[in-house]
Amino acid sequence: MDSVCRGIDRGGVVASHSTQACNISTHRPIPTPLRRARYDQTGHRKPATSPKRERARELRSEMTPAEIHLWEHLRRRQRLNLKFRRQHCVAGFWLDFYCHERRLAIEVDGPVHQDQEEYDAARTVILTGLGITVVRFTNEQVLNETVAVLARIEVVAGLPGSGRASRKT
Repeated sequence: MDSVCRGIDRGGVVASHSTQACNISTHRPIPTPLRRARYDQTGHRKPATSPKRERARELRSEMTPAEIHLWEHLRRRQRLNLKFRRQHCVAGFWLDFYCHERRLAIEVDGPVHQDQEEYDAARTVILTGLGITVVRFTNEQVLNETVAVLARIEVVAGLPGSGRASRKT
């Protein structure tokens, strides 16, 4: 008794035929129900977009001027030779900047954070319990004292030569 092979041929048509006549290179298997959402109608992979990924994209497009300014110094390992992610979610909390290598979170606090000091403190306790060091700066510190902010990040990250942020002009 021949078993039946079901797959999607190169034209996107579902093909059913006996396994004897099956040429694996001519079609892709039909995705399983658990994976069906990752494929379009022709069987090609769709990019994964989760609610968290969408929210991160939204937060990155709504960064404050201070966050943008600090990101220009942290991105692409250019100042401290550390890889930072922006608007990264850890334990359900959105961190402004996060370095996984050093388990370091950097928060830039604007006026909104003055009303939620208790929430921020509880959040810091939870993140610290996960082994993440949280460093907070105000918008004014980031915009007006950038060299000192970078030096503080360097010290907290435990980098060699800590205390003086490398300067690029």
